[in-house]
Amino acid sequence: MPASWYHLVANAIWILGCALALATVSVAHWEAQMRGERLRVILSWPRRQVILHLAGLSFSLGMAVTSPSLVQFGIWLILVVVFAVQARAAWLAARRGLKPVADPASADRR
Repeated sequence: MPASWYHLVANAIWILGCALALATVSVAHWEAQMRGERLRVILSWPRRQVILHLAGLSFSLGMAVTSPSLVQFGIWLILVVVFAVQARAAWLAARRGLKPVADPASADRR
């Protein structure tokens, strides 16, 4: 793979992660307004957490493959593993149908 294609794909990975996170927060913000909930309540749902952790994984992976030094590459790979573990935990919680902890501030508004 020529260097220019390598850089294009490597940068596309972290840009995809940023776009995924932005889209998730945007949709969650809209849904929070529609439901009359706080944004953090919607973002705490396990399915939203899976998407946000995958976005973090994609961002970290993209930054790892574009890192100029081995130390930076290693640090970004550690973050990739952390996001992968968190995404798996959130995915398992979503499959089990676990509910997030209720936000006490939103209970006061009802």
